[in-house]
Amino acid sequence: MRLRGFKVVHVATIDKVPPGGAYRTKLAGEEPIIVVNVNGEVRAFEAVCTHEGCPLGWNPTQHLIRCPCHGSAFDTRGEVVNGPAILPLKAYAAYVEDGLIAVAYLPNDTTTSASKSELRARSIRP
Repeated sequence: MRLRGFKVVHVATIDKVPPGGAYRTKLAGEEPIIVVNVNGEVRAFEAVCTHEGCPLGWNPTQHLIRCPCHGSAFDTRGEVVNGPAILPLKAYAAYVEDGLIAVAYLPNDTTTSASKSELRARSIRP
């Protein structure tokens, strides 16, 4: 699949992310992402908390993306379900092709990598 203007990278094989599971990796070797499999639908998000930029992980019992720093939680759509974060996760287009999970992103997207201070400033804006 080609998406004009987007870079598409294979990040994992589908067997690494079974239904109900998640997999942390890096997008093109740089940006941390988390890939979740929701009943066969693969979704990908930037694995950085929108509160203060801490790395995110997966809680398989709760089926939530969790931040260990201050307790924020995000559902499998990237929406905040528990604060202090108020902004949703940055989502990427993800799909499965020939048993490989592919993620599409804009290579020069400045919203992809935000510093902790930028995230803090974004979270307190009205």
